[in-house]
Amino acid sequence: MTPGHGPGTGTGTVEEISDLLRTIAHPTRLRILQCLRDGDACVTELSAMLDVPMPYVSHQLRLLRNAHLVRRYRGGGRMYYALTGMPAVTVVLEILRFCP
Repeated sequence: MTPGHGPGTGTGTVEEISDLLRTIAHPTRLRILQCLRDGDACVTELSAMLDVPMPYVSHQLRLLRNAHLVRRYRGGGRMYYALTGMPAVTVVLEILRFCP
C-alpha cells in the first residue's frame, strides 16, 4: 500500500476498508486507541492502564500499526506508540467519545 492510499485515508477499496474495520472492532484495540487519545504511551504503560499482559498489548499494537492507526518511535530507550493522523483514527475517536 502506498502512503496516502488505502484504508484509513478515504481512498481504500471496499475490501481494504472491511479489513480496517475488522481490525478496529476489537475491545482491547479500541481501548488502546482511547488511551493513546490522551497521549503517547509505551507497552508497559498501556499494559498497566488496560490491566492486560504486555505481550498481549504488543500483539494488539502490531495489528494497529499494520493498519496504520498507530505509529511507534523510540524515546528514552523505550518504544512509544502514538496515534497517526489517518482520517479513520479521527472517526474512531469521535465514536469513542460516546463510550463510558
